[in-house]
Amino acid sequence: MNLSVKRLQELIDFQTARIEFREKHQNVVDVRDKDILYVLKNLDYKIKKNIKEVNIGFDTFWFAYGKKVDREESKRLWFNLTDEEREIAIAHIPKWLTQWPDKQYLCSPRKYLLRKKFYDEVFKEAEKEVKNEVKKETWLKGTE
Repeated sequence: MNLSVKRLQELIDFQTARIEFREKHQNVVDVRDKDILYVLKNLDYKIKKNIKEVNIGFDTFWFAYGKKVDREESKRLWFNLTDEEREIAIAHIPKWLTQWPDKQYLCSPRKYLLRKKFYDEVFKEAEKEVKNEVKKETWLKGTE
């Protein structure tokens, strides 16, 4: 069942008016009428609770990350993060992308969010260069 908030509000208003009419003109209120109104209001609360404001929209993350796979699952995970985690993730992305210049080896946005990779350490470029130099020296020593 897919109800929009607007349609649900119309149903709640209708049911409320129906109960008021029956109380006023027929002096009868069926328990089912009040149960229906209760269910509708509870559903309205749940829908409004799930529609929450976020500090950083999903599209900001989606376009910043660069790898375009698993959009719907990534979107669900994005909205499950706290505001603080979203800010950390957005700030972490540029550093994360420098570590993985080839998109082929970059994890999907879904995995990035699911595993909370934005808390992972990103190696500095200087550390990478030192490691590469050590590997080259080791390789060159074997050729002498």
